Amino acid sequence: MFVPFPLLRLPFLPFEKVIKGMSPFQILLLSLCSKRSKSKCQLMKPAKLLFLKVYLGAKARITVMFENLKREFQVDTGCRFIAHDFYWYHRTRWLPDHWNLINCVSKPSSDKEFLKWVDTIREVYRTSLNIFVVERPCNEEVIEWIEKKKPSIDVLFFKCHTPLITMQRILNCVQLKKEVNIRCGVSPQISISGPSEINELTHVTNSMNFSDLLKLKCPIIRSECTDFSDTDLNIFLKNWKKNGGTFDELTVNRSPNSLDIDENVVIEGLDAESIEYSRYEKPADQFMKVFQGYSIRNDQEEIAVFGFYGWHNKNVKFKFFVTTSGL
Repeated sequence: MFVPFPLLRLPFLPFEKVIKGMSPFQILLLSLCSKRSKSKCQLMKPAKLLFLKVYLGAKARITVMFENLKREFQVDTGCRFIAHDFYWYHRTRWLPDHWNLINCVSKPSSDKEFLKWVDTIREVYRTSLNIFVVERPCNEEVIEWIEKKKPSIDVLFFKCHTPLITMQRILNCVQLKKEVNIRCGVSPQISISGPSEINELTHVTNSMNFSDLLKLKCPIIRSECTDFSDTDLNIFLKNWKKNGGTFDELTVNRSPNSLDIDENVVIEGLDAESIEYSRYEKPADQFMKVFQGYSIRNDQEEIAVFGFYGWHNKNVKFKFFVTTSGL
C-alpha cells in the first residue's frame, strides 16, 4: 500500500537533508507544487543558477544552467554545470539538443503556465534573466507580466517584424543591463553576385526609430531594419562631440530595400579622420583592432570610431571608448 511521505511537514534539518539529495531540476519541480513548497525550497539555498534564457518563438522555451555540485546527476560528469531545456508542446516529444539533459514538458501552450515557471525559477534561484528572446507577437498576458514584474535582463532580442508597439512597451518596462538586439526577420538568399532583391511589401514597415534607440540606457545596441536618415547620424555624432555619451557600441542597419548611406553627409562638419584601422589600449599594454572607417574626438577625452559595411552602405557601426594612447 502506497503511503504519502509528508515531506513539507519534516523539521528543518531533515527537510534540508532531503533537499540536498535532490537535483536542481527536482527542486524546481517541487517548488512548482505549491506556494508553501516554493517558500521552503527558497530557504534551502539550492544550487547556484548560472544562466537563464527565455525564448518566445514558434515554441516557448526555457533554458537553465546550474552549478554542478552533484556529478551523479549528469551524463558528462567532467562538466562543471548542469543544463536543462524546457519545451512547451501540445504532446510529449523527446528532442535532440546540445545540452546534457533535456526536459520536455507536455502541457498546452499556455502563457500563464509558462510565466509561472519563469517566475518560480527567478524567485527560487534569485536570478535575473540572462537572455530574453521575442520572435513572435506576444499575447497581452505576456506584456502585462513584463509591465508588472519589470524584469532585469542582460541581453534582449527582438525580430524586426515584432509589432513596434510591442517592442516599445517591453523596452519601457524592462531593466536593460548589457545589450539590446533587433534582428532582421527577412533573410535574403545570398548569391555570388550579391544579395537578391527584396520586395518592399515583404519586409518590415514599422522599423524602430533611431531617436527611440538613443533613449535606451544600455551600453550595447545592435539594431537591424532601423529607421534613420544620414542627417540623423550626423546630428547624433555632433551631439556626442559636444556632450559625450553612454554607449560602448552602437550598430544600426537600414532594411535591405532602403537607400544607401551617404558617408559625406554623415561626416560633414565633424573633422573626422579617415583611418585604415583603429585600436585602443587594453590592460597589459595590448591593442585591439576595431575596423576601418573614421574617428572623431570630443572634449571628454573620448574617441568614437565608426565605419560603413555590408553589400551596400546601409549599415554603420560605432564604438566609443576612453583612451590616452591615441589611434
